[in-house]
This record gives sequence, C-alpha cells and structure tokens, in this order.
Amino acid sequence: SGVLVHILSDINVKSSSSSALSTLIIEGGAQFAFDDDAGLRIGSDNTLYRGALNASNVTFTAQDTSAGWPGLLFYNYSDDASSVVNSCTVEYATHGVYCESANPTITNSTIRNNTDGIYCDGTSQPTITGNTFTGNTRPVSIYAHRIRNNISGNSYTGNTKDYIEVQGTILDENMTYVWSKDNAPYVVVGDITVQYNNNSSYLSVLQIASGTTVKFTSSADLFIGHESGSNNYKGALTATGDTFTSLDSTG
Repeated sequence: SGVLVHILSDINVKSSSSSALSTLIIEGGAQFAFDDDAGLRIGSDNTLYRGALNASNVTFTAQDTSAGWPGLLFYNYSDDASSVVNSCTVEYATHGVYCESANPTITNSTIRNNTDGIYCDGTSQPTITGNTFTGNTRPVSIYAHRIRNNISGNSYTGNTKDYIEVQGTILDENMTYVWSKDNAPYVVVGDITVQYNNNSSYLSVLQIASGTTVKFTSSADLFIGHESGSNNYKGALTATGDTFTSLDSTG
C-alpha cells in the first residue's frame, strides 16, 4: 500500500508458450511512475506470447508529467477475460489505454490528462463502464462496428473533445449492434454503412438507446441498407427518442 515504483524501461507481460499465460496482478494502492519511453505492454501479436494485466486501485502515471509515457498497451493475444483495470488512475500518457486487437475491461477508473484516454483499433472491443474522463484530448476513440453495448455509465468533463469519437466503418454482421446511452454524445467522423453483405436471409441492425445524441462531422453520413435497393444487402436502424445532429455549425 502506497508504494511508489519507478519504471525505467518497458515491462512486457507475455508467456513463451501458446498453452501458457503470464499475468501481472497489481493491487493495494501502489503507484507506478513510468519513464517517457517506458510502457506497460500486455500480450503481443504472436500466439505464443499470451499475457494479462489485472490491476485494482493502482495509479499509473509519468515520472515527468511534461514528457509523458506511452501508456497501458494491450495487444493481440492479451487474454481478454483476465485483463481488467478496475478503480485505477491512468494519467499523463500518450494513450492511457491502447487496444490493438484486444478487449480488456476498463471500469470505475479515472482516465485523465492523456492525449488519448482509451484508443481502440478496428479489431478491438473493450468494455468501458463507470469511468471518469477528464483533461484528455480525446477521451474515447472506437470503430462503429465495435460498439456492442460495451460503453456506458462514464462521465466526461474538461476534455478537449467531450464525446465518444466513432470511426466510420461497415456494420456487416448478422446481429444487432447496440449503442448504449452514455453521459456524452457519440460523434461520427467517417461514413457508417449498416448492411449485411450479399445474403437476403441475414440482417445487420444498428440499435441506438433512447435519449442518445449522435453527432456527425460535415463529411460523415449514416447509410442504412444498400443504395441499389438490392435485398441481398439488408440493413436496419432502430432509434426512438434520439437526436441526430451536426457536430458544429458547418452542418
């Protein structure tokens, strides 16, 4: 409890066997202060190198807040079920939490004063619930097809962008994609298309929870189904009591 640990170079949490899992467990009020080029890296892009982080009531920060540090970096073959950041503080990083083909759970934590609070690539679907985002340039960035009832109950105050940034993509699985209502709008920055590809028996549905605000940049549109009207490319939108609007006065 209360231990201050200075990290001078990368910590890599990964096993050397596909049948093994290396897990770093941190708890009890420790504070980890990272050098400007030292990150905490979980897993890798190699199936032989599986890793997990389970952290509770821990502060992850920079030794020099003006220089920052890379952040908590979850890679492919990090173990999703075992990777949990709970009731932690993550601050002064380039990416507070970075997800590359990874789906950790980030809950009840304070994500503050980072460039990106949580960044998700196009193959990442982390669970983001009950967190406080403040002082970040961009609190959350995620691709549209990776929003599946996994973002809710967060607060957003004093960020440069006080919203959830949604990257444009195609929602093309036979399923309902659920965008839960959070305490900030979703802002769509690229075209979103909702359609299942070339199978009339399947349907892609975007369901937006009642009371949600979805904003669009001037170049971003929401397309439902295929523009040719082909019944082989079926899509649907379910929205009740929502607001669709522009990000700013450019429309």
